[in-house]
Amino acid sequence: MENGKLTGIELFAFPSRPSFLYKPVRSGCWYVLLKLTYQNKVGYGGCEVPVSGKGIDLIKWGACLRTIRSCAVGEIPQVLHQMGQEWPVHQLTLMQHAVYDLAEAHSHRSKIAAGATRHVNLRLPGVRSTSPRQSSRDLVEEAAAYYSILCR
Repeated sequence: MENGKLTGIELFAFPSRPSFLYKPVRSGCWYVLLKLTYQNKVGYGGCEVPVSGKGIDLIKWGACLRTIRSCAVGEIPQVLHQMGQEWPVHQLTLMQHAVYDLAEAHSHRSKIAAGATRHVNLRLPGVRSTSPRQSSRDLVEEAAAYYSILCR
């Protein structure tokens, strides 16, 4: 990946199964979706988070995301490896999935530009590929909580 920085980091929390998810969300859990944007590429990561009857505070829950907002996109996997032991497993998993998905989006576009004839879809199990019609605005409408970190 390139050395540019992320252009967007967004977290969405859903108290029940969101429209883009194939499988149900377990009772007592919320589904949290992380959207990373780099130029015109997007990577998603999602996971269930146990909330034990309470809501979720995305500002506190997403505090670890501030660590990656000023990193070059190519450095993020190293940061996750170094810092990941300090974060709860749900947060680390969410970030790893979103970074992997973003790298896949970048790789897919590179293959198309180079004239590749086939592409293997390695999307996360249970998550439908979010179409361009499902914008951040649409996700905010469906989510119960939203948090965005400005990237510079």
